[in-house]
Amino acid sequence: MKKIFTLVFASIFSVSVNAQVAPDFTITDINDNTLQLYTALNQGNIVVVKFFTTWCSICNNTAPQVQNLWEGYESSGQDILLWGINRDNNESEQQVINYSNSHGITYPEAAMGGSVAALYGVTYQPDYRIICPDRSYHTTTNWNQVDSKVQACQALLSANDLKNQSAQIKLFPNPAQREAYLNFSLKENSEISIALYNQLGQEVKTYKKGLLESGEQTLSLDLAGISAGVYSVVVNKNDSRIATRKLVIE
Repeated sequence: MKKIFTLVFASIFSVSVNAQVAPDFTITDINDNTLQLYTALNQGNIVVVKFFTTWCSICNNTAPQVQNLWEGYESSGQDILLWGINRDNNESEQQVINYSNSHGITYPEAAMGGSVAALYGVTYQPDYRIICPDRSYHTTTNWNQVDSKVQACQALLSANDLKNQSAQIKLFPNPAQREAYLNFSLKENSEISIALYNQLGQEVKTYKKGLLESGEQTLSLDLAGISAGVYSVVVNKNDSRIATRKLVIE
């Protein structure tokens, strides 16, 4: 069993080392929210970018399946974001708004994304980039292959969790209402800070706890006044992220 795990881990590590590094980008979606790739990745999210145009027949025909895929990720509380980026700069924002409304799309979509598409060498649509938190990424032109690429990112995350032992950090209750708790153990005195992010990657609240002594810790997170939804709780130790946990607030 140990030999099998070693082979699997080596394979995952090899893929990560040899993979292309995703270029960073910032774009504003049709609801005036800022989508910033590296910020989202630093929070431990997997980011699925769908490059599309409103005149693409395949984009239109598969829009319901992609929306269903997103709803599945969102309802399960996984650290996965889906962003749609229109690569045709000749299309107006209103055309993208109409496209989004006609297909009932609830994930963020942005217009005028030709420069972002160029960063990734996208010349056709639909084209998907599945970007892992370590900034490596996978490519596919088929929506039904997106989930397998997401799972490859998750396998990499699992390997990293085993390496840095962040899996020992527990968040409860989940779902939560007015308060949640983080439980973990420190091997040495460490500077700890915690931040809460929404699904757009925007920081909602920061919990600065300061220097904590070694040993077991249970920290409370005040959720009063925060809207219901799915959030990411990011734990930083000495200014380095050690874990991300998804939290559902009711």
